[in-house]
Amino acid sequence: MTQPPAGPPPIGPQPPDGNRPPRKRRTGLIVGAVAAVVVVVAAIAAVVVLTMQGRTPLSSDDQQIEASLREFYGTLSDDGFAGATRLACKADRDEFDAMSDAEKSEAEKLGFTVAIDSVDNIVVTGDRAKAEIKGKFSLSAPGGGEDEEMDDSSEENLVKEDGEWRVCSSSDSDPK
Repeated sequence: MTQPPAGPPPIGPQPPDGNRPPRKRRTGLIVGAVAAVVVVVAAIAAVVVLTMQGRTPLSSDDQQIEASLREFYGTLSDDGFAGATRLACKADRDEFDAMSDAEKSEAEKLGFTVAIDSVDNIVVTGDRAKAEIKGKFSLSAPGGGEDEEMDDSSEENLVKEDGEWRVCSSSDSDPK
């Protein structure tokens, strides 16, 4: 005579041979964990790259100033005067807003091309800064013939507003 197995009876249907069902695979869990690690590594890499480009609060003032200058002049070249003004300091935006529609229209007709080679000699004094940009600058007017080449360097004033460095040509931006 055989005795029944010790312990509580099995719960649920059992295979006819008495073996336990095979363990569930954890492939989905492993794939999910690997994907999470990849996302975290990509996020860390993005923060490092953006910080080095001056585009995060972790960037130094010099990095942020260079990024602001490049963005401002890139926008001026690509989108014109009105587009660049949106990136300027409040005093410059106010001056632009105070212009007549005819003055704004004339300003938009001008073509600016700025290719910055370097940003040097950055001096920060509180929430104001000066920097020298070097590169190629040209201005063209419709029906004006050839582009006018301008100096290959320019001293720029910047103001820190709401935590961001902004180009500021307004007379209010000069450090006292």
